[in-house]
Amino acid sequence: MRRYAVSEIIGSLLMVVMVVAIASIVLVAVNQWVYTQRMSTLQMMREAFIIEDVWFRLTSGGRIVTITIYNYGGVPLTIARIYVNGTLILDGGYTVKPGDHLSIDLSYEWIDGGRYIIAVYTEGGRVARIEEKAPRI
Repeated sequence: MRRYAVSEIIGSLLMVVMVVAIASIVLVAVNQWVYTQRMSTLQMMREAFIIEDVWFRLTSGGRIVTITIYNYGGVPLTIARIYVNGTLILDGGYTVKPGDHLSIDLSYEWIDGGRYIIAVYTEGGRVARIEEKAPRI
């Protein structure tokens, strides 16, 4: 009865090929992950905006909070969420080009003389907060 076996040299070569292949796959995956992290960090660093103004208005349709945002960064930014006193009021939908202003009307039942913390979050991860006091009407 003959026995067929893989010689030690061929076995060693197969192991080396497998290790190199696995190392290559891991290297490509890690490289892609690092590239993605770096790009998102660079995008966030280029985003720069402020909440310029907040108006509390009383209209025939109800109470409105108008927020004006100015993008002084080098890239367009997309508004992801707007919170008023921790309550989600707006969930995305607005883009502001560099150097542009954007006014957003938010339907919010504000109280005369109340203090409000408004937080604006971008898709890139930046946050701007402002605290304003509503007028007494």
